[in-house]
Amino acid sequence: MRNHVILCSAKTPMNFVILPNLIALAVLVSVFWAISRKATSERLTLWLAGWVLVLIHFAAEFMEFCHGATGQIREIVSLDTLLLAGIAFLVSVSGNVSTRRTLAFVVAVPTVAYASAALFGVNSRSLYLGILAAGVILPWTFYWRDLAARKLLAASVIVVSGGVALIAGWAVLRGNPALGTTVIFAALNFAAAVCFARSSSRVSIGVVTTVIGFSLWGLLAKLRPWHRTETGSLEYRRVPGCGRHDTDSAR
Repeated sequence: MRNHVILCSAKTPMNFVILPNLIALAVLVSVFWAISRKATSERLTLWLAGWVLVLIHFAAEFMEFCHGATGQIREIVSLDTLLLAGIAFLVSVSGNVSTRRTLAFVVAVPTVAYASAALFGVNSRSLYLGILAAGVILPWTFYWRDLAARKLLAASVIVVSGGVALIAGWAVLRGNPALGTTVIFAALNFAAAVCFARSSSRVSIGVVTTVIGFSLWGLLAKLRPWHRTETGSLEYRRVPGCGRHDTDSAR
């Protein structure tokens, strides 16, 4: 049983490819922290929180080859912090000060619940679909009162959240809820890019770079539809019991 200890030992190999990103993000977080001490604002605080979460994500990825329960916790931390970072960036450029906390809550809770269930390999279609329904209903309820005052923003939230839920629901029915996580992450970053562009008073190199960065991050998103085996190879992650083919075979 000593060979199956769930804690990572000192001999556990690290993913040193991540190290340059880890160092660069640590510097970036330090810069944002220094700026936030001189010019305090909720938007800047949210950006600092977002970059801290990204830093935690890469720190978890640095321990890529941990296995067992510790490895699973590492994966949960890596995935959830990256999603929460996307939500922090999105919320920082959405709504007003009085509504940002509510917006963060109604987006973060179903997002983290869905992603964590997919990563744990939960095989309940009803659970995934229920979380997706909550992920649609909560934002719709939040923005419905603003439909008359801010028609474009409210309508966009309703359409985007509904579209993401449909695609993620299709992925669940196909037995690949992890694909739904990728879709959610991509949507968060595309939405952050659009909202950041709309909230900017003028076009500048910084604004264009940030919008392109969010867009590329969303476009290149590929979060855990594959998983690494004990031998280091990659296998497609499919949750048994979720797909239509699994139901048919059970019959």
